[in-house]
Amino acid sequence: MAKKKQQSETVGFIELYKKGKLNYIIRYGVLSWGVSVTIIVRILIGFVNYKLDLQKVFSSLFSVDTVYTLITFSIFGAIWGRIMWGWLEKEVQRLESKTGKKNSNKTMDSKNHKK
Repeated sequence: MAKKKQQSETVGFIELYKKGKLNYIIRYGVLSWGVSVTIIVRILIGFVNYKLDLQKVFSSLFSVDTVYTLITFSIFGAIWGRIMWGWLEKEVQRLESKTGKKNSNKTMDSKNHKK
């Protein structure tokens, strides 16, 4: 059972890696991290400012401050995505060397991922 999980994890890492660096940063850094953190932060700020007035809390989500927060957290999300890409790259290389299998594209042409 543990071996199947490890194999699917290995395949998952390699599939993520094959999609490329920019795709990973945008999808997991900017969209998954940046946007979700923006929504959470804006809701929390709304509760702090408006207590339990849900109408004001949710209407504050559609403000200029939310746009600034979204830009800020998207930038930090891109940084986070880049850091995690480095970790993913090392993990894929470790898994490939451990299994003795090399991708047919030699880790998808490292030059393409380093742009």
